[in-house]
Amino acid sequence: MSLIQRYAVYRLASNTVFYLPVLILVFRLRLDSIELALALVSVYTVAVAIAELPSGLIADTLGYRATLALGLVSALLGTLLLAVGQSFLMLALAQVFSAVAFSLRSGTESVYLYDLLANQALYQRYEGRTSAANYIALSISSAAGSVLYSLNSLAPFALTLIAASVALAFLLSLPHRRENASARRPSPLQVVRQASLSLIGRRGVLPLLSVFALLLTATALVYWTYQLFLDHLGLPTSLFGLLYAVGFIASASGSWVAEELNKWLGFRSTLLLAILTTSGTMVVMGSATGWWAAGLPLVTQFLTGYLLPSLRYLLQERANSESRATLLSLESMMQRGLLTMATVAFGVASSSVGLDRALQAAGVVVLVLTLPLLPFAFRAQSDVSTI
Repeated sequence: MSLIQRYAVYRLASNTVFYLPVLILVFRLRLDSIELALALVSVYTVAVAIAELPSGLIADTLGYRATLALGLVSALLGTLLLAVGQSFLMLALAQVFSAVAFSLRSGTESVYLYDLLANQALYQRYEGRTSAANYIALSISSAAGSVLYSLNSLAPFALTLIAASVALAFLLSLPHRRENASARRPSPLQVVRQASLSLIGRRGVLPLLSVFALLLTATALVYWTYQLFLDHLGLPTSLFGLLYAVGFIASASGSWVAEELNKWLGFRSTLLLAILTTSGTMVVMGSATGWWAAGLPLVTQFLTGYLLPSLRYLLQERANSESRATLLSLESMMQRGLLTMATVAFGVASSSVGLDRALQAAGVVVLVLTLPLLPFAFRAQSDVSTI
């Protein structure tokens, strides 16, 4: 198998998680408490936020493949504890291991691919393709997970362990870095210094990160409130799993066509279109009443798939080579911080004025916050031909 094929298998297997669609149910059944089950979700969220920036520093100093291997080992430990854990403390520890695994791999996978390929055009193409593979894996495992759980409660965890083991084997078959690449790794202090320059220097990426973080926060807000929206429309819960699986396919489609969209329209125009579409979709969702509207969140799922590889390509092109993983971790931290505030505000607004008006207001806020930042995001990037 070629290098890119082995990398694609690693990416596909590492994102195959069969227990996701039943995890909250498992928590509730084992702990006999909805409150404790949701508390475990909070443990995961907080642990991911705490681990994000250190994980970027680890990747930029220790090495990308070694960091990804640590992430898979952490994922194996987390999945094993989820399979056998019966107490809150053991399940919370499992969530911490899973969160660390996610943080170590988040962003590092993309930087590692960029490090392996000497050609930026090849990276843009394969980043979109491998991101699509991620969503396909999530779609397949989401659709199969609940069926497997109904047959055997441990089956989703066992198959996830197998998938992670396959991912680790393929990862270790890949080189540390491309041939002729420098083996020198910077110190943490050097990484922080370079990341600061990349953020606020002459070609600083802070406005670019802010635009993407705001947009990804908006699409994530739609994702996390999807069940409330479907219930608001009166759809039977039996259709929710199918719609989630279709949503992941929509995200895969967005990642697959990201390169072509950016070449055809340019990053600036495509990002403007993404802003208008995200805002408009949220406003229309707030006005919709029929079952047909259940497909509207698929639009934002498609945009999520487009935005992630596009952001990674732009950051790889603009950031210093010694701080790419750190900057991607910083964007993830920004997004999670914004999402935390957005979900709280959205919950308060939904209780006060209703879900429909809260969605409409959120759509307007997205437009007001992102449009003024867009010119600054590309102000210093006149040397990128696809813009």
